[in-house]
Amino acid sequence: MNNPQLNDTLNFGIELELIVKVPNEMIKFKLLDINQKILFFSNIMKNNLKHIPIEFCIDTEINNYNVWNLIKDNSLKTEKTNYFALELVSPIITNKNKQLQQLTEILDFLKKHNVYVNSSCGFHLHISQKKIPFSLQQIKQISKVFITFEKPLDYQNKNRTNNKFCQSNRDNIHFKNKSLDNCYKIIDKCRNKYELLNLINPIDKNSPIFTERGKGIDYGDWFRCQRYYKLNLTNLFNNKNTIEIRSHSGTIDIKTIVKWINTWEQLIDTSNFL
Repeated sequence: MNNPQLNDTLNFGIELELIVKVPNEMIKFKLLDINQKILFFSNIMKNNLKHIPIEFCIDTEINNYNVWNLIKDNSLKTEKTNYFALELVSPIITNKNKQLQQLTEILDFLKKHNVYVNSSCGFHLHISQKKIPFSLQQIKQISKVFITFEKPLDYQNKNRTNNKFCQSNRDNIHFKNKSLDNCYKIIDKCRNKYELLNLINPIDKNSPIFTERGKGIDYGDWFRCQRYYKLNLTNLFNNKNTIEIRSHSGTIDIKTIVKWINTWEQLIDTSNFL
């Protein structure tokens, strides 16, 4: 696959939600706790891929983005016995050739353990600039590009439509039934990143995700309800400092992953000229 010739100005982060068959060497231990399963499996991976930095992270909040992390994901559903779910989280991808080659080797190893994805699985892509954070104007332009192309891109990610963990930005409570021109004008009026966040990722008290997770102080935090949109801006306000694209269907195909990285690189490059 030929990569487009663009300025190398972006870093990426990859999150793959996966379902893996329990290896034979794990079965005899009859592990019930999902963290124990993932820890055991991570050690198998490390022994077989010694040249690739791989770690198990017991928390869903990762502290070390210099390695490939394996973590649990409670949103994933396994319909087969002797299988378990996990999430593979990349280091910050600053060198695409080197680190995507590592991902190719990891996926080849996982395929030996009958890895697969189902409708509960997704592929999330984090994007940041190498030198400085995205400016307010850049995020506005990226948001315009996203709501413009959201519907056409849905045709390539059909199991991510009508998904409570991946809500539509174009049809959110601020934009629904408005023309694109009016949506653009509303975006342009945002005076800071917080206003833009609340516009692109609003708290919708009628949404299933708010009904389930919007109760009480712990579940009412903005990141709990507002992050579950196809374009997620909430990570601009934590140590990740990224925009996140959550709209991709789950995949174990490296060519598909590279295709989406290249697509978003081109779209973000295009947004600079709007």
